[in-house]
Amino acid sequence: IYHFLRPYKFLIIAYITCSIMSGMWNIFNSTLLKIIIDTLTHTEASSDIPQLLFWPSILFLVNLIVYDFSWRGVNIINLKIQPLIKNDITQYAFSYLAKQSYQFFQNNFAGKISSNINILSHNIEIALNELSVHVIRCFALLIASLVTMYCVNPQFFFGLLAWAIIFLGLSFLSSKTIMKLADQYANCESEVSAVIVDSISNSQNVRIFARNHFELTNLTKTLLPLRDKFRQKSVFMLKINIMRGLSITTLLGFMLYTLTKLIETKDITIGDFGLTN
Repeated sequence: IYHFLRPYKFLIIAYITCSIMSGMWNIFNSTLLKIIIDTLTHTEASSDIPQLLFWPSILFLVNLIVYDFSWRGVNIINLKIQPLIKNDITQYAFSYLAKQSYQFFQNNFAGKISSNINILSHNIEIALNELSVHVIRCFALLIASLVTMYCVNPQFFFGLLAWAIIFLGLSFLSSKTIMKLADQYANCESEVSAVIVDSISNSQNVRIFARNHFELTNLTKTLLPLRDKFRQKSVFMLKINIMRGLSITTLLGFMLYTLTKLIETKDITIGDFGLTN
């Protein structure tokens, strides 16, 4: 992938910067929310509240604007580089195929080769356009959250750190299975595409020799594995999503319990409820 990204390294740096800025939005807003709540709690004279809340409120709105513009930056950069990268991948794959022997084309359907090129281009597009920005911003958010939690109380820090290690470890182990299932499903898609393309290209022979039934039977044989692989992949992803939901619920439960205990001992302020959210 680096081979295709290297010509756009400055745009990639800007892309990473915008992704990190979008991830910092929640931390900054939570900090400002803590300041606002603590100010309202500890200020007795109501006439002083507007003056004390003026700058936190302004910064709260500015942070929302920065958050929105950082996402628009990500969109603009994708708009600039995604079509070029897809074209580069297609041309690279075509050049690679041109170097192959005649036996290679005898062993592989034209439809399968075309489908594999499209799948490769589509997967890289998804990785760069949809997955990478969330990976970058979530990693930046995790680091910032750990620092923030440690400043509030070390108990939050160690709880979040333990959850992050377990969650990331299980995610890494699951990613291997997800990649394997995705590859199997992509191969089935290529097989279906190969059968359809080659059947259409031989449509005249199919009509002459009345082989419609044979072609439909051959297509059905490739559709059944495609259906099974889709279900297998979807069931595994369902299990992963259930596990993720339970882990987040457990983390929030721990945070709420710790907040309640620490507020009783006055080790934290009311505003920390907003900060640890």
